[in-house]
Amino acid sequence: MAQIIFATGNKWKVHEVEQAIKPFNIEVDPLEIDFVEPVGDVITVAASKAMQAYAKCHKPVIVCDSGFYVDHHPKGSGYPATLVKRLGYVANPQKMLDEMANVSCRSCHFQTCLAYYNSDELVKLITFVATVFGNMTYDLRQINNPDCCGCYRLFIPQGSKLAWSEMSEEELAEKPTDIMRAAAAFASWYTDKK
Repeated sequence: MAQIIFATGNKWKVHEVEQAIKPFNIEVDPLEIDFVEPVGDVITVAASKAMQAYAKCHKPVIVCDSGFYVDHHPKGSGYPATLVKRLGYVANPQKMLDEMANVSCRSCHFQTCLAYYNSDELVKLITFVATVFGNMTYDLRQINNPDCCGCYRLFIPQGSKLAWSEMSEEELAEKPTDIMRAAAAFASWYTDKK
């Protein structure tokens, strides 16, 4: 089985990536790194983190960065984007619900960029972007796994009645997260290049 270093301290991200790449016979080797977190879109942030991770481990590495984009947020369309964790919404998703209390249009989306970096290759950086559209709940939904992203309690993907936080492993396989989709795209590419 092939292995890839995944630079993250987020247990749930490790779980999501593992689930997505397991069918491709790729195993995750998690590596915790303290990143200097740039501000920008998911591609800019993930690419920066991938280069930082490679500089520390000197091996091929993947990194994920995600954003949560609320179409009609009172602070602007697309808010909070990649600042979702930094602004406290992951740890306290109720904060988002409070800010959206008087907003009836709940359309939103998650977007992830998985960046692969290896300075030994001709093309050193490859990115895989996935987006999942849906709607924000009016209340916090139950958690099936205590390590899942707090904002997954707020997000119902299109075609579902359940928030991601409420879904079983089987249901997540049917309605995969943006992280799982980006990881599967990476795994398909990585398997083909081997």
